[in-house]
Amino acid sequence: MMRKSLVVLVVVLLACTLAVVAGCGGSKTESQSDAQKILKQSQDKMSEVETVKVTGKMVIGTPGAEVKQETADLSMEAKMVTPDEIEGHMVITESTGAKTDVYMSQGYVYTNDPATGWYKQKADEAGTSSTMMSPQDLEELSKYAENVTMTETGDEYKLTFDVGSEYFEKAMAAQYGDESTQTIPGSKELEEMMKSLIKGIEMSVTYTIDKSTMLARSADIKMTMKDAPMMGDVSIAMDLNFSDYGAPVEVALPAEAQSAQEVTPGTAMPSIPGLGI
Repeated sequence: MMRKSLVVLVVVLLACTLAVVAGCGGSKTESQSDAQKILKQSQDKMSEVETVKVTGKMVIGTPGAEVKQETADLSMEAKMVTPDEIEGHMVITESTGAKTDVYMSQGYVYTNDPATGWYKQKADEAGTSSTMMSPQDLEELSKYAENVTMTETGDEYKLTFDVGSEYFEKAMAAQYGDESTQTIPGSKELEEMMKSLIKGIEMSVTYTIDKSTMLARSADIKMTMKDAPMMGDVSIAMDLNFSDYGAPVEVALPAEAQSAQEVTPGTAMPSIPGLGI
């Protein structure tokens, strides 16, 4: 069964991908001007999108752990409520057949853990806004995008960039503050744990853009973490496809989720600032 921390990671990475293709660019240098122009055009079109469906596959590698590799299929439908909030439903189907349902609705993230049942968390307390990064987060993320490149085929553009650990380190400092401003019990210990977790974190994103619509077709995310607590080295690969732009999306929260136990930052696992992981 997929570990809960990795389920959360999947949710946030998928939502982050939606956010990235909708509004995140790389460092603006002359050598990247063509890529930036195409990226900006796509962002403008993506900002008009009201609904989208996503399908894909994921592989999580933890060579130092008892379970060396976990795989899953992903499907998600999302409806934009505001520029920095979505409602949606995602299903994670593991190779064993086990399924995890995640709903984003009315400011909460609801998760049905196959082992423990339903729990919910306020989206802003989870370090995200309905699991979507805000425009401010995206603007900050774009400052740390490196090595932006673009290739062109008959009917699509392909853009690639890297995001290093510096972004996550700065986001962590913004969330936890210095010792004199920390009011959450144990926050200093959590900060030290997060410093250990994000040290050496690396992420690369490659996505394709349809020339005729300037909307994203697919995204390929690769992320690595070195010496993560209790997991060791972690690698994550996600291949995602975007479709059905503008198709109707209705998010119906299951009745059993209404009684979901609410967790808070103090009782749930700590998150990685900047991604909500």
